[in-house]
Amino acid sequence: MVNLQNQIKLAVILTIQILATHTEDSADICTNIIPPVNGLMIRRTSKLYQYSCNIGYKLQGAPHYRYCSHSEGGRAPQEEPTCEDLDECANERTCDKNADCINSIGSYQCVCHVGYSGDGKNCVLDKLKIELNKVTPAAQTCGISRKKTNETRKRFRRIIGGRFPEHGEWPWIALITVNEGTVPHFSGVLIEPGWVLSIASLLINKEGKPIDKNNIHISLGKKDRNKPENEEQAFSIKNIYLHPKFRQFESLSNDIALIELDGEATVTDFVNTICMVDLRKSRKFEKQRHLATVAGWGLTNPVPIITGKNNSIKNALFSGVLKDITIPLEAPHRCRKQTAYYFHKKTMLCAGILDNPAAPCIGDGGSPLMLEDPETKKWILLGLFSWSEGCGQPSKYSYYTRVSRYRRWIADTVNLKKS
Repeated sequence: MVNLQNQIKLAVILTIQILATHTEDSADICTNIIPPVNGLMIRRTSKLYQYSCNIGYKLQGAPHYRYCSHSEGGRAPQEEPTCEDLDECANERTCDKNADCINSIGSYQCVCHVGYSGDGKNCVLDKLKIELNKVTPAAQTCGISRKKTNETRKRFRRIIGGRFPEHGEWPWIALITVNEGTVPHFSGVLIEPGWVLSIASLLINKEGKPIDKNNIHISLGKKDRNKPENEEQAFSIKNIYLHPKFRQFESLSNDIALIELDGEATVTDFVNTICMVDLRKSRKFEKQRHLATVAGWGLTNPVPIITGKNNSIKNALFSGVLKDITIPLEAPHRCRKQTAYYFHKKTMLCAGILDNPAAPCIGDGGSPLMLEDPETKKWILLGLFSWSEGCGQPSKYSYYTRVSRYRRWIADTVNLKKS
């Protein structure tokens, strides 16, 4: 009897120890970790977290992935890393051979030599300056947010989920409303005074046919989509151009379309074009852990992964006011691993944090994924929100059409219609 009681006591003690150990291991012990200045920290598991730095800075003193430790009071056993200024000028290919490279904290500048003109990346003799003057007015003023606030700058130091930007902070956002189709509204982005870029999958109806252009209306300069605003400019549609290789029922690739407005937008504090980037230059921006912002009027709550035909959104609660989030870009192999669908790295990007529910959703389709160039301080277009498996779901990213891949098609289409 005594032996039995002792055995029971021993079993109880062992059980308590096991439970205590399990509780300790499962707890979030990364409580004393802070992101480095000019960088951020992303928690991957309860013990594993990841450091990254903003554009223009390089991680020093530690690897990207670190572990927490109970014995260190929730801190990593090693020294905390820092984000140090990256000397881009150390690479002789950073600027044109006829330009000087000037390094500064968090950025750099390329300045053409006397007798040459250009952006510093490409410098030509002044006798060819007439060719440079052919740049469109939209390209000269693009990417400038005249309503930029201190909060905009802070976005590059931390992850933001569901912020309400100031009116005019994203002056290139286009609100697209439709009288037919799969959603009542979605987004686009102004790339030229008379042209809006969006996704093809939302410009076709439930039967897979193009939406009648007379049933589509575009508003620029909007913040609150439910009421008229003095700053807005409204347009009807002249023409819609779907990418010729877009196939609705075959693939998620080539989900991009151009919308020609029936007039040209006037550049104001609330309406402007976003800058485009070519395929060669885009590689420095489309890197893992770079922070990018997406904005729209989509659903505000997480949506489960939908299967079959149960995809009604009649009672969906869309945001009445423009919202934005800032999320890190992910590496192509991670994008491919976390989806059941086909991911094509040449035509798609993905972004998000697997254990963070902040993500674009239904109604945000066509919303621009954008990033500020640290050199020019202008905002450039990286992608267009195309699809996701549910919204804000654990272990899922949001996926975007990679705009740089379609620069030639965009330029050819716009220039052809202008001529």
